Amino acid sequence: KLGISTSGTDLGPFITMLHLAGAALLFISLLKVFLMTHNQFSKDNKMTKNSRFKDFLNLTKPRLSTLVIFTMALGISSAPNSISLLQAFFSILATTMLVAGACAINCYMEKDIDALMKRTQDRPLPAGRMKPQEALYFGYALIAASLPILYFSSNLLTVILGFIAAVVYLYIYTPMKTKSGFAVFVGAIPGAIPPLMGWTTAMNEISSMGVVLFTLLFVWQLPHFFAIALYHGEDYE
Repeated sequence: KLGISTSGTDLGPFITMLHLAGAALLFISLLKVFLMTHNQFSKDNKMTKNSRFKDFLNLTKPRLSTLVIFTMALGISSAPNSISLLQAFFSILATTMLVAGACAINCYMEKDIDALMKRTQDRPLPAGRMKPQEALYFGYALIAASLPILYFSSNLLTVILGFIAAVVYLYIYTPMKTKSGFAVFVGAIPGAIPPLMGWTTAMNEISSMGVVLFTLLFVWQLPHFFAIALYHGEDYE
């Protein structure tokens, strides 16, 4: 219906943006289902030996990084201002590096909890394949490298948003997870910032359309995370 409204009427950019956002979120949901199914199959057939490269890659939580790429690209493409493909590439790359660095630090902070959960016991730190300091330094190095790249390819506002997302994720959401179920709502904030960062990359301002993109992803994450909590209820307990 949104597609028909977009092409058959003159309802303006709001309907167009909703059409793009809905399609992107549907694609992300289907991709998530595919990855979960694929990973479940792979668990029964995987080799026990992991390479050094795979361990560092595992620290970055690549599925989450893939989500960042798609949602930030959505924010850039939804903005009326156009930017070069090179600028968009480096902005998305820097944001992905920032998220990957935060994920690596998160793995360091939660290494003891990960060791108690079946779905995370084989991560590099709880499995003992990597020293904790390696993960910590790797995470901080990625964040330190990402911020100047993001500044020169985007703008200061986007850097600030990225920094806020990392701080909320690491120092509010992560310690809150073991204390309150409301952590899900807090964790959805940094998770919803990438499309807003895509918008600010192109527009250099936070306007209503950027807030709508943020809200769409924020709301989408809640049933997504609650479903994971139900599926892995025994682990979380």
